[in-house]
Amino acid sequence: MTIDKLLREKYRMVLIRSPHEIMHDHFTSELFPKVINLKTTGYQKEYGEFVLPFDSSDFVASHLLLTEIMTDGSLSPVLGFKSVTLKRCDDYKIPFPVLGMVEGTTPNPEYRKSFLKIMNKYREEGRSDQLAYNGSFTILPQLRENKILMKSLSTTFNVHKKKAELGWNFIDGGNGILEAYNCKVLCGSSFIPMELIDIKAKSQEPSSKFKDMWDSKVTLDRESIEKISIEKIKKAA
Repeated sequence: MTIDKLLREKYRMVLIRSPHEIMHDHFTSELFPKVINLKTTGYQKEYGEFVLPFDSSDFVASHLLLTEIMTDGSLSPVLGFKSVTLKRCDDYKIPFPVLGMVEGTTPNPEYRKSFLKIMNKYREEGRSDQLAYNGSFTILPQLRENKILMKSLSTTFNVHKKKAELGWNFIDGGNGILEAYNCKVLCGSSFIPMELIDIKAKSQEPSSKFKDMWDSKVTLDRESIEKISIEKIKKAA
């Protein structure tokens, strides 16, 4: 069996949007704790016992996951990341995650000022729904041992290099590029802030390989859950 065929038979993509709003759904309430567990396992492997890889934004973010189809038919997350817009954070009165990445004494104060300037610009232009934090990339440690699968997924842990290849740029803070620093919340590990402006144009080519998996993904959000509930009511009537 080829690795691409194995991927499609053994794994399925899942998109969870704002789990906070649909936690009453049985499937969501079963899957979301597994997402938290995946993050904990993956981050502790890299950063040690005292890293906390989730915050309040995880409850209102979108989580894109690759899940393994288990023998009983349940889905178990093995890889994923989250995306949350500034608008979602503002609506729920919670911090935009990138600000937490510059807490502590190591980063130059210009980093926080640069991020706040970008955020306020989007707010003033009424485009806060178009600025998103995309991060918290996590992978199940055992999955990394499958080198062939990792290559097929184009997964790399030299993340800034891979992102640069996909069109991400280093951020200009006004007085020069914001360079890498030791991030407090990642237990002193190196962090390099980057930005991607033209998401659609830059993401189409690398994602086309998995378009069929994306098209058949399981989507869990308020709209899909309500639709399922309405269909159940119609069938029962």
